[in-house]
Amino acid sequence: MSRLDRFEWGYALLVLIYFSGCLTNIMNGSILLPQESTPEINVITSPVVSAFQNLLFLILFGLIALRFKQFLPVVMTRKMIWIIVGVAVGSVMWSEVPDQTFRRGNLLLFSTLLAVYFAMRFPLRQMLHLLAQSFGILAVSNFLFTLAFPSQGINRMAHAGAWMGITLHKNGLAGLMVLSAVIFFSIVTDKRERTPAAIGGLALSVLLVILSTSRTGLSVMILLMGLIYIFKLLQWRSTFALPAFLSAFLTIGATIVILVDNYEKILTSMGRDATLTGRTTIWEVALERWTERPWFGYGYQSFWIPDQGNSLEVLYRMSWQPAHGHNGFLDLLVELGAVGFIAFMISLLVAFKRAIAWYKLNPNAVGAIPLASFCYVIMYNFTESSLLFTPNGINWFLYVLMSTAVLIQPFPVTQPIPRISSRSLSST
Repeated sequence: MSRLDRFEWGYALLVLIYFSGCLTNIMNGSILLPQESTPEINVITSPVVSAFQNLLFLILFGLIALRFKQFLPVVMTRKMIWIIVGVAVGSVMWSEVPDQTFRRGNLLLFSTLLAVYFAMRFPLRQMLHLLAQSFGILAVSNFLFTLAFPSQGINRMAHAGAWMGITLHKNGLAGLMVLSAVIFFSIVTDKRERTPAAIGGLALSVLLVILSTSRTGLSVMILLMGLIYIFKLLQWRSTFALPAFLSAFLTIGATIVILVDNYEKILTSMGRDATLTGRTTIWEVALERWTERPWFGYGYQSFWIPDQGNSLEVLYRMSWQPAHGHNGFLDLLVELGAVGFIAFMISLLVAFKRAIAWYKLNPNAVGAIPLASFCYVIMYNFTESSLLFTPNGINWFLYVLMSTAVLIQPFPVTQPIPRISSRSLSST
């Protein structure tokens, strides 16, 4: 491995940890604030964070310049992705908050370029190692932080006792650790490659999901682990068997996630008008407003504006105003319109088709991780809005990374993945 290769590996690890949001909470000082003054959605800005982001930008542009001839053809293959990003960046022209749309649109562009570059640079096998190493670091750091600083890492307010870790929110910790558990579970279930490091990472990730007390996180984790196990258990000889199974799984899984997330409200509203903790009202208002601007929406990050904007009707109906629509696909439709939504659905269907072909040819951890990643992104965005809500968040980055990788990388030949150990980096 050359020095440039080692640098890129370290840079990729740093970027993945950055996209978790934990580094941002450390650099902007959020972890030092009392819980009463910490917003549910972290909007605290900091010159340190801005400088760090700019440094990551400069490094990326330098790497792209070094490999521009290889990078440009890859960029050209992601037409639907660039339609989504193009509408998001261009929506500054009709956004009610053009400054915010401009800043976050640029972050979305940066995240997309990073994901496309890494998909070009690292084979899926190495990506699995990068994900395992970065999420192993995140699991350990969140666990140790909460043990060392329980007053900051454990919720004492509305969700008393729930672990939040460095993410400073129980759903944030659960979302990261569900993905971590899925990554390690895919490795542990491959008997040839099972290692103490992977088993430990899986155990710690599952523990943190449980300690977060997130019902959504726990249900998604169990469903995705079951999905990976079924992948390995069954022989998918028929052309339509696996696509049909995935369609049924996502439909049933989404229903289970929604019911689990809202079971208390459903039980207490028997015989009355059940509104799924207010989500149906939010969705109703969002769809009504979308019909007024159906093609290009209201602009990226410009619909759910506190105390103003087009979502005020939710405040009038419910006496509170959410930070997002609690459904990533609905927010995509409202903010980027039918054009952005259709482009995403086309890219998702194409990526699923390619990922299914990948898994049939290589039914191990490497072949399973793209399908598991897509299912994770889909299921988490039925009750939360994590797809594009955070432009430098893990959901969008993971989706672009995996969907690009299965499109541009050659179909694999079945072979075991390298062991996860301190020596794996030097042998990669």
